[in-house]
Amino acid sequence: MSANVNTLLGIGQPIGSVRYQDIVGDTSRWRDEHRDQILNMDRFDRLKRAKTIVAATSEDIFDVIAELRKDDRRHYNRRKPNRTANGWRRPATEHTAG
Repeated sequence: MSANVNTLLGIGQPIGSVRYQDIVGDTSRWRDEHRDQILNMDRFDRLKRAKTIVAATSEDIFDVIAELRKDDRRHYNRRKPNRTANGWRRPATEHTAG
């Protein structure tokens, strides 16, 4: 019974030479076909800066946007809390033996 199921599903059957691109598709071709949709997903100001860099350096716009994303990490200044989380330290008391 399991041998029939394996045959139906193609488990353990020779498939010949298969490349990664054959399984997932040609990602560069997909990227070129959906270029406008991908670019419209990004922030307008970042896209504008990327286009000016691409015009000056003739790099790939996706690489430029990836670099700009690394540089655009937002840092928020954490405000100092009014009180400490652990409370105030009490002065140590001296213990005398005896």
